Amino acid sequence: MVVSSQLRLMDHRKITDNQGGDPLVILRGDKVTPSGLLLDRLRAAEVDWAGVPVHYGLMLSSSVLINSVSVRDQLVALEPDGRGAEMEGGGVYAAAAKGRTDWILVKAISDWGIRKNDDAHPLAARNAAEFVVDMIRGGALDRRTWQTSAASGPSE
Repeated sequence: MVVSSQLRLMDHRKITDNQGGDPLVILRGDKVTPSGLLLDRLRAAEVDWAGVPVHYGLMLSSSVLINSVSVRDQLVALEPDGRGAEMEGGGVYAAAAKGRTDWILVKAISDWGIRKNDDAHPLAARNAAEFVVDMIRGGALDRRTWQTSAASGPSE
């Protein structure tokens, strides 16, 4: 699974020709950071996590479902630091920003943008859900813990 330490909105872009006449893509979509507190709590939960590996990093978000090696490779070329791609993060970010709500993405990985089918979806979704539930059961979002951390601000 991948936990977003940043989110890049991939659909807002400029495409022009470079000097050689080849297309040049310039990304213009937001590159945003999720809740530092939620990211911290998920990293802490990983210490005792016995499930599948957790990867942290830049998540690419696009409204396009990708099932193509060449298109996936183009995304990687545009954002080489990307750890995963998905389709819902832009909406999560927009809704959270409107309500000034903490947000983060924990995404199940069932494919890497190629050879898509539904066979791996249930297991991948269960892995991501179990990780989040494990974090919550560990008390990371208890009101007292949450308020204490939020009130004290970043640790020095």
